Amino acid sequence: MPFKRLTVCAALAAVCGPLFSQSTTDNGLAGFRVAQSLASPTFDPSSLADVFGAHRLQLIQYLRAKPAHKTLVRDAAFQATFRDVLQAVEDARVDEQTGSSSSSAGSTSAAERPGISDLLTAAIEAGAMTQTLDQNVLTLRANVEGLYRFVTGQEIIPQCVSPTDTACNGSALNNLELAASFNVSSSSNTASVSGQEPASGAQATELLSVNRRNFASATARYVIVNSRDLKSKKYRDAWLAWFNANAATIGPAAADLLKAFDDIINVVANTPAKGPDGNPVTRTITVNGQSSTSPVMVYDQWLVTTRADLKAAARTTDAIETVLKQRLDVLETSMRTLIPDLDTKLELAGNAYMRYFNLTRQGYELGNMPMLTASFTYAEPSAQPKLLISKIAFAWSPKGKGTVNPGTVTLNGGVSMYTKVQPTDTAGKTSRWRSADFALQFDRPMGGTSAPAAITLGSYIQYQVSPGLIDIPAGSVTPTGNVPLPGNATVLLAPKGTIAVAHASITLHIPKSGIRIPIGISWSNRTELVKGSEVRGHIGFNIDTDSLALAK
Repeated sequence: MPFKRLTVCAALAAVCGPLFSQSTTDNGLAGFRVAQSLASPTFDPSSLADVFGAHRLQLIQYLRAKPAHKTLVRDAAFQATFRDVLQAVEDARVDEQTGSSSSSAGSTSAAERPGISDLLTAAIEAGAMTQTLDQNVLTLRANVEGLYRFVTGQEIIPQCVSPTDTACNGSALNNLELAASFNVSSSSNTASVSGQEPASGAQATELLSVNRRNFASATARYVIVNSRDLKSKKYRDAWLAWFNANAATIGPAAADLLKAFDDIINVVANTPAKGPDGNPVTRTITVNGQSSTSPVMVYDQWLVTTRADLKAAARTTDAIETVLKQRLDVLETSMRTLIPDLDTKLELAGNAYMRYFNLTRQGYELGNMPMLTASFTYAEPSAQPKLLISKIAFAWSPKGKGTVNPGTVTLNGGVSMYTKVQPTDTAGKTSRWRSADFALQFDRPMGGTSAPAAITLGSYIQYQVSPGLIDIPAGSVTPTGNVPLPGNATVLLAPKGTIAVAHASITLHIPKSGIRIPIGISWSNRTELVKGSEVRGHIGFNIDTDSLALAK
């Protein structure tokens, strides 16, 4: 019997649901859905024998579940496909915060994004947006659960083999991130500052210098709404729901997938069968009185016997699955005889399935879901008293459907206070409160599914509740005369007011590497300590280990 190729749509529509059925059986026959099919009085059990046609994916699933295929992970097609989906999602994400906040001495974004990494990120950034003294800031961030998984040798971003599995679900620590920033400037940066001495009210102008290679800040962030978490059950559910809903309409993109399957089944479908005596098995066909002899192929011979055995079996799930398993084992023996590298070809089929889904992920919407993160920071800004900063970051994508992260809007709101009571005027008043801030930012990935670049537009507003404070360390000098100031640190009151920042940048991204290079420019009406507008350039080098953890 010549091999009959089914249409792509029909094949996928018939199998994508059962291939990843939430039920499992020990014999690997879950994809055939025997029990569900028997509920229909018109179901013909012999149709299950069509494993080179309508049930080709079920056959692959069955073979890959066999002990002979131990070199592959159970349900590897699902895992490989899902891993590739997550890699594509990760490449297109613009909601993760890898560098320092906009109020630090080195930053490349006006708003603090709510997303966190699943393991580690590192960023080196130059160009302050609000601080008077520019620095090169190194920021290290670590996901607490991801770090534990890494130290204990577990998979960082595990994929469950079924949407109902919970073994890979993250714990509460999965939403906790710890970060630290350091000034790693190779040279000193100086700035002239002026203000009032609180005790006397006298005006003073001083020359400040940055302390090189010093600690800048430590932050704890917790994601309250982490709907874009790559390890979440929501991602598995959304993936499966989208796939099932679109199975009948995405056929043209599956040509490579079916070719990979054909490379397995065509050998068996086109190899003549041999009898017990070793001679080819033939059959005689008579048409219009003319007889001709043709060889019987291995698959044809198996198919005739299998259909007959299934039709003769009792109409129960156990009876039909028993016969089907016996016949599939016979077919597997023939396939392994004819295809010595069957396991390798099965893996190639799984990879083809992965590529197939990567081409059809345009409807995957979970990357658009809202996120909410709260953070608490202890900071030691240069030439200022130590600070405690609390902030809320919220993000969502205004476009509800389409590619992953078509664009993300981020909102920030926060307040800062001093660790100790500080003077606020020359009349002796004091306060712990320093400032309140608000930020708005829009990030848009560019360049298609691999998202090799992203455009960012943002704004930041900080209202200083009371005058800014300048710590003048001992040994500082006056800008004229180079005269050292005597004694211990002196405090000056810098002019209070509102800081407004406008920012634009482009981030270059190397897909599947986790490497991002943000390059931007900002304008501010003043800095925290000095009046007068500033235009500054910003550049950074960021790396996120999520892409490396997803690499195959």
